[in-house]
Amino acid sequence: LMTASEILFFWVARMIMAGYEFIGDKPFTDVLIHGTVRDAKGRKMSKSLGNAIDPLEIIEEYGADALRFSLIINSGQDIFISKEKFEIGRNFANKIWNASRLVFTNCPIALEEDYEHLDVKNLDLPSRWIISSFYETLDKTSSAIEGYRYSEAENLVQDFFWGNYCDWYLELIKAKFSDHNIQKTALFILKNSLKMMHPFIPFVTEEIYSKMN
Repeated sequence: LMTASEILFFWVARMIMAGYEFIGDKPFTDVLIHGTVRDAKGRKMSKSLGNAIDPLEIIEEYGADALRFSLIINSGQDIFISKEKFEIGRNFANKIWNASRLVFTNCPIALEEDYEHLDVKNLDLPSRWIISSFYETLDKTSSAIEGYRYSEAENLVQDFFWGNYCDWYLELIKAKFSDHNIQKTALFILKNSLKMMHPFIPFVTEEIYSKMN
């Protein structure tokens, strides 16, 4: 009997040979190996055991974003799945939606002014901090994606948006929304965070992004 690694090598070799045969070139250069999908008890999911989860049912109950986000978040190892796991993605999607609604409600300049370019000299300390934190997160997320560490990248964007942006920055500026520089910063970070989060939770981010000017 062949081991799992030998079977993988066999199929990869066949696909590479097929690429040279039919298109005259290698079909790919990298292979990403993901962990085994298991149920809450640690058993491998299979139809014969009757413990598989229908993704269409999850989409119906929690949403496609919740399915995608919750599967990626532990993708670097064996994934232990139960229906409750998909609440992680659903809760994050709700957080993005509610935070965006708060910003839109308090930032009327969204439809009037260009908030893509910020003059850092005119910003207060929390605003400078959140901008610095965003770019640090963006750099680490890009590096993680390029290294195929998708779970790490997703955790980085979640920690930044939920922790730094929502729990800290938006709370700090709630009484200062009348300041146009505050509004510009809140919108700037929101818009660019939507871009950063889009690969992991695409539908809600695209819907919100479409509402921005």
